[in-house]
Amino acid sequence: MDIVSVASPCDHDEIVAFLEARGLVENVWLLREVGWASRSPDIWRVELCRREGTLVGVAAICDFDKIPVGPSPRPQHQYEASMECVDRQAVEALAGSLPGGVEGRFSLLCPVAREYFEAAPGVERGHTDPHFTVSAERFRPVAGEEVMELTAADAELFEGCECGAEGDPLSSVRDGTGRKFAILRSGRVSTSATMCPLLEGGGTGGGVMAICGVFTESQYRNAGLGKRLVSHVTELILRDGHGPLYWTEPDNLASQALAKSLGYWQFGTMAVYRWCKP
Repeated sequence: MDIVSVASPCDHDEIVAFLEARGLVENVWLLREVGWASRSPDIWRVELCRREGTLVGVAAICDFDKIPVGPSPRPQHQYEASMECVDRQAVEALAGSLPGGVEGRFSLLCPVAREYFEAAPGVERGHTDPHFTVSAERFRPVAGEEVMELTAADAELFEGCECGAEGDPLSSVRDGTGRKFAILRSGRVSTSATMCPLLEGGGTGGGVMAICGVFTESQYRNAGLGKRLVSHVTELILRDGHGPLYWTEPDNLASQALAKSLGYWQFGTMAVYRWCKP
């Protein structure tokens, strides 16, 4: 029989070990949420599913009713949840413990959890984003033009660029949440990408770094610049012992082909569901 309980601080190491064993990159979002729950237990909670004393499922749940009211409107759903489970039975147990009569939003990479919600009555499916990663053994780097790491003082390099017109391309550098890399042409940025730490490595273990915001100016597309840039950033991530994470929209076939050409493989699809438990 599966037993569901709310995690306590003493369960933290067991939870992390379970999720890392199931896949560090595959569970990076859930691992982040487990960390948030330890820092904000009044908003987040982690529920555990055990079978004969063995951990078989983990769910992280954010309760929006407990978040102080701010200037932004509250979402229509009352809570957000994600989970990792070894089988459908564990998914059913965790889903059964959720509150009834209120709508939840689920972000799921776990295949058995996705299968459960795909078949559940009354579920509304949202967007889906394919997720990719690569190992040092499968990585196929490409050489090419020099890649430059940008600083907060390099805003002029985006003057007149399409990327710069869509907002501050160096915002992650300014607030310390990421590093920006670019290839220059004619003194301006031709293509750029951000590397963001999603999960810091602990001890001798590595973390997870995301490659996001890859953008090539229209006039420089189809010249291999994006591939060269992603290759360079991937090389840095692997060199430091971290796991690379790359995701894209489902209809962005060019971005998916770029990743695969470097040895990346799609390990899953992040699917979003809305569901009101009866």
